[in-house]
Amino acid sequence: MKKIGALFILIQSIVYSASFFQTPFVNGMKQADALYQEYRMTGKQQSLRDAVRALEKLKEDFPNDYSVLWKYSRACFDLGDDSKQKNEKLAYFVKAIESARKAAGIYQNGVEGHYWLGVTNAAYGEAKGGYKALSLVDHIRKELEAVIKIDSTYDNGGAYMVLGRLDYELPWAFGGNNKRAILRYEEGLKIAPDNLLMKAYLAESLIYEGHKDEARKLLNSILAVKPGPNHDVDYWYAQNEARKLIQKHFK
Repeated sequence: MKKIGALFILIQSIVYSASFFQTPFVNGMKQADALYQEYRMTGKQQSLRDAVRALEKLKEDFPNDYSVLWKYSRACFDLGDDSKQKNEKLAYFVKAIESARKAAGIYQNGVEGHYWLGVTNAAYGEAKGGYKALSLVDHIRKELEAVIKIDSTYDNGGAYMVLGRLDYELPWAFGGNNKRAILRYEEGLKIAPDNLLMKAYLAESLIYEGHKDEARKLLNSILAVKPGPNHDVDYWYAQNEARKLIQKHFK
């Protein structure tokens, strides 16, 4: 009985010690997740900045945690994407790239690290422009192709959308191919039919190829979706893109 009692005390001690060290991580992650979700649902920049600060604290305490690294990359990407100042935009994209690269190195089979590394490099290249943008193309494709192999449904088929956008934006001489972009979008929409932003990008590529009737139907279908409690900032962005395309090509 004494041995059983001693064993029970030892187990209690181990459990207590584990929970003691895990609590700051769990609480910090809950706070960061809640702040990020608030940003996604409301678009509040302060919530996003607070989420970044919470994740920075977690990075200091848990520098090699995979989930902290990719979530920090995602939040920094959003801050950069939303910023109107080029220097700030680039600075956040650099932070996002560095964190995603480390995450992908720690867990090579993790879809999140590869995805945010590809996305943030694409955003950085677009913001930087010129030769730098072109030099990143192969790397971006490699990361996003890895995402499709690991989990093609991640971020509502986001890898297909970014690859399609890359093919649409790039000049033909540097690997751009609008017809391939259309195929990418169509493939992505098979697994993520509710991705409204991908529909808007598909419509833009269809307009470029002269398929305006099909494009208009797509754009009208986006605008027909009414806002709901589960719609986040991507919904509003897709709505705005659809309106801009209609105004530009059908008015």
